[in-house]
Amino acid sequence: MTTTENATATVQLFVSTTDASTRRESVVVEDFPTVTDAFSDLIAFCRDEQWTITPTLDEDGVIVYLLAGDDISEGLATIS
Repeated sequence: MTTTENATATVQLFVSTTDASTRRESVVVEDFPTVTDAFSDLIAFCRDEQWTITPTLDEDGVIVYLLAGDDISEGLATIS
């Protein structure tokens, strides 16, 4: 018998961006207790940076969030 009372599940937010002027890539990975917490953090961060978020599906059917803004040439985020 398996018990999960002390198990702590986390979800991971992965954000990768490329600076538009320097072409330098930045990767941030953070753990959150729930998907809602991770998504709320992503929304708040993008709002502060004035980036847009466009959800789409990758070739495996996984939701990927495409990020766009004046200061980044490409960006994406996933929550898993």
